Amino acid sequence: MRRRLLLAAVGLAILAATAVLPATARAGVWCGGTAESATDRPDVIAALSWHVVYAYPSDGADRFPQLVEPILADLSAVDVWWRGQDSTRAIRWDLAALPACATGIGALDLSAVRLTGDTAAYSGSGDRYGRLRFDLAAAGFTDPDKKLLVLYDGAFDHSVRECGIARTGFPVSGGADSLAVVYLDAHCGAGLGAGEFPAVAAVHEMTHTMHALAAAGTASGPPHACPGDAGHPCDSPSDLLYPSSQAGARLASKLLDVGRDDYYGHSGSWWDVQDSLFLERLDSADTQPPAAPMGLTARGIPDAVLLGWQAAADDVGPVFYEVFRDGVQLTVTAALTYSETIAAGETRGYAIRSRDAVGRLGGSTAIRFAGGIGVVDAAGQPLADTVPPTPVARLRARVTRVALLLTWSAATDAGGVVGYRVYRDDRAVATARVPAFSLPARRAAGAWYVRPFDRAGNLGAPSPLVTVTGPARVS
Repeated sequence: MRRRLLLAAVGLAILAATAVLPATARAGVWCGGTAESATDRPDVIAALSWHVVYAYPSDGADRFPQLVEPILADLSAVDVWWRGQDSTRAIRWDLAALPACATGIGALDLSAVRLTGDTAAYSGSGDRYGRLRFDLAAAGFTDPDKKLLVLYDGAFDHSVRECGIARTGFPVSGGADSLAVVYLDAHCGAGLGAGEFPAVAAVHEMTHTMHALAAAGTASGPPHACPGDAGHPCDSPSDLLYPSSQAGARLASKLLDVGRDDYYGHSGSWWDVQDSLFLERLDSADTQPPAAPMGLTARGIPDAVLLGWQAAADDVGPVFYEVFRDGVQLTVTAALTYSETIAAGETRGYAIRSRDAVGRLGGSTAIRFAGGIGVVDAAGQPLADTVPPTPVARLRARVTRVALLLTWSAATDAGGVVGYRVYRDDRAVATARVPAFSLPARRAAGAWYVRPFDRAGNLGAPSPLVTVTGPARVS
């Protein structure tokens, strides 16, 4: 079933005077040097993760070589800060196999993207967030297993004093449409690389994007949600998610959920960011991704396709399964089957990928199915007939003194119908090669139906039931 994602917007305001970005790089070493990539490189860690994008408008300057080290320094500070707030969790960053680089934040997969829109496209009073999300999706950033931290380097309208914004895609277990944006212009970017306001803004928006205070405003939700601004807590200015922050504020001065009663490590029944699958569980025994699901099949059922697969093994479990159609994720399920309607002649590619309870991703398996035909190859040529014949639409019974005569409408099948199984009281009693069957009248009593079968052995659905109650009575 396709899900429609509900969107909730939150932003971080700054109380500051205009300042300029540092002219030189601060401490922080990225293993990629200044080698920009406009794409998401192959993953080192197969798991739900945070991908970082440096984005700038089409008429803006590419300052990636100048800013990459300050950016990495701030993200390193974010990483250390989070671990210091909770020794059992760490942000799971998207890492790349960069040359001569050990696994760690120095191997961060940083993408530098020149957007298609100009400064005005992302700086006006309209939905600048929506335009940014659309253009990043067009650039290929659509992986539902990744959340995006976007560092936008372009001027924009500060009339609302926003330096960051986040929108969260539901359900909480996925990354689809989840974007945390931090603005790096002169108004908001002061202190970049020093663990100051840009680092605060980044982790603030990332925490929102992991659904902090998702249940705010409900009777059993966070107790300190701000009046009129339920996306932020108002119990302490030291709280990471407090709605405003002073310029120059250091990340080290912030706390992850003051009192641990609103959005992190709380005892309430509402969503807890500590449970986000985009955080590495340092205290978990589950350290390995699940195996790929095996035995994927696709067979036709009336007006639909039914996918089935074998359970995947995992070191701890349980295992869930991401279901994709033509590259688009449809759902995540614990079941071993998935079905949806499909028209005759329509061809779709399906893939199933395993995921464990801590967000690690296993391998995937794929299959192509054509409605009314069965499993096909990439060129659409049949590989296996997994579609049963159409059911028999009409079954008639005529009883004489000597015999019962059953007749029915012929079934159809792309590979050819080769026969019909005749059932009485749910037991197969005969096979007919033509749409007719007879037997002595003394054996006529019972509930009768017929099922067609094709050359591949696929059995069609039962025909309507006909009940014979005696030698001359049919109902």
